[in-house]
Amino acid sequence: MRVVRVLAVVGLGLVGLGWEATARADDKADADALVRAGQALGNQGDYSGALAKFKAAALKFERAVNDCNIGSAYAELGRWPQAQLFLDRCRSRTSNADQRAFAEQRLALVMTELGAGKFAAVEVVVEPAGAAFTVSSFAPDEKVLPPRVVWLAHGQHDLVIERDGYQPRTVRVEVPGPTRVSEKLVPQPEVDPTPERDPGVGVGTAPVPVPVPPARTSGRRRWGKILFYGGLGVAAVGGVFHYLAYSARGRAEELPAGSGYDDEVATLKWQRAVAIGAYGVGGLAIGTGLYLLLTGKESNSSRAPVMVAPSAGGATVLLGGRFE
Repeated sequence: MRVVRVLAVVGLGLVGLGWEATARADDKADADALVRAGQALGNQGDYSGALAKFKAAALKFERAVNDCNIGSAYAELGRWPQAQLFLDRCRSRTSNADQRAFAEQRLALVMTELGAGKFAAVEVVVEPAGAAFTVSSFAPDEKVLPPRVVWLAHGQHDLVIERDGYQPRTVRVEVPGPTRVSEKLVPQPEVDPTPERDPGVGVGTAPVPVPVPPARTSGRRRWGKILFYGGLGVAAVGGVFHYLAYSARGRAEELPAGSGYDDEVATLKWQRAVAIGAYGVGGLAIGTGLYLLLTGKESNSSRAPVMVAPSAGGATVLLGGRFE
């Protein structure tokens, strides 16, 4: 009985992050449990079940080692094109030497099988950048980011290429055949939001209000707006540093103890401090601005509403309000 070769990640420690640490730790613990379950299924010869567990772990907690485990399960199933895709993706994504060595060892075996079988490499290039494609012979959830070389079995395959704001495109590939597919997506047609005017508009049309300049705002409301929107800007800066700290945490998790790990933790700490400070200042400014906006009053000014109604041979101007 073959045993699925898995680069187990169970037992790797988490870096203490303060905020978000609990939720991320729970996700990682759930993902580790799924990896252990997949490993157990592989030991029993249920490689399809193991593959499903590894994919569920990848959805729960994203990390490069997931690609290694998924690619290894595909190799045990003899699905060499998918095994090559995920093992190569693991090798290119990971910064861990053990993970890279694992991927390269398994990838060498997979490439031997591909070279000996009825398979061919096809390079897929798409413009503009940011598109993704799926292969009809792969699982629907396996999106590939071009430019990319994929290995396909002899026969017909449909590549479905998609990108937000562009018309999707389906390309049929015959293997063996062209070794390069180059496609350029066409933007979605713009929809004119302005409705067509009825040329018969005339007598009897409802009056059209003419915009009236707004009342002048008081000093309190003016400062309230400044503080409110300024606070939003400062909070947004906090969000940027929040994301940077989150990224630093992710990099630290994949590093062994040492100077590199210490540098990432130090970066995490000061970025987290900036984020917390920005959130505090931004929240104070937003709260003060809301108070000023709610308590300020607009200055009184007499304005007469104006409305225009089309009529035969011209238009009627309607004025309302009190005139002194």
